[in-house]
Amino acid sequence: LKEANLRMANEVADKLIESYKNYTEERKNAHMKTIEAEMKAEDKRHKQVVDSLNKELEAYRKIIQARLDMLDKEESERDYNKEIDELEKERVDTLSKINLLSMDDSFEARKQVAELMEKLNQTEDQIAEKRHDREIELRKENLNDLLDKKEEEIKGRQELEDQRYEHEKELIDKQKEYWEQYYNDLLNDEHKFAKLREDVIAGNTDAIKAEFGEILTYFNETMPELENTLDGTMQAVGTSIRQNMIDNLKEAIDLMNQLGQN
Repeated sequence: LKEANLRMANEVADKLIESYKNYTEERKNAHMKTIEAEMKAEDKRHKQVVDSLNKELEAYRKIIQARLDMLDKEESERDYNKEIDELEKERVDTLSKINLLSMDDSFEARKQVAELMEKLNQTEDQIAEKRHDREIELRKENLNDLLDKKEEEIKGRQELEDQRYEHEKELIDKQKEYWEQYYNDLLNDEHKFAKLREDVIAGNTDAIKAEFGEILTYFNETMPELENTLDGTMQAVGTSIRQNMIDNLKEAIDLMNQLGQN
């Protein structure tokens, strides 16, 4: 009987260790999925921020370019009108000269005054034209300066966003590395497994029952969640594996209870 109890105790211990490893592996996988989802969410957030900044800059470029194009159109229209006005003036001046010559009435002094007035008008016109050209040039420079500042602003924000993203990514990678090591240590904790086996053989199973009762509860309570994350054949396979885990653990707990009665 003692030998039979020992075999049963070892069988219980094997089943418990297997259940513990299955439980830990599932917790590990669930935790890794959470971390991976966090990384995907960070990737998505980062892409949205960068895309938003690029769209903002592109929209601003279009606004500035539209204003520059409007200035070019205004200037083109103005140049055309000015050329027409000059030609009209030249035509009128020519007609006036014809009329004067046809009257054959010229005075040297009047001629000189007319020449000086024409020169003065040309000078004033050149000054006005220079001032206008300068005004347009300064307006264009101001718009280009605004665009340059906006590009620098967006570039700075993108650099800050990239720095934040890399920092978050590094933290998540370190977190993933830490938890992978944590669960791997649990899966390979031979000292814990040896102690569990000793306690089962010695009949010290109260704490073991409490611990694995919680694991059984976890298996049962997360079954619906498992079913929701799988489809078709994968769902059938996944739930079958989980059910085997539950049955195996129930059997181990039942065997422990039998050992306690012997």
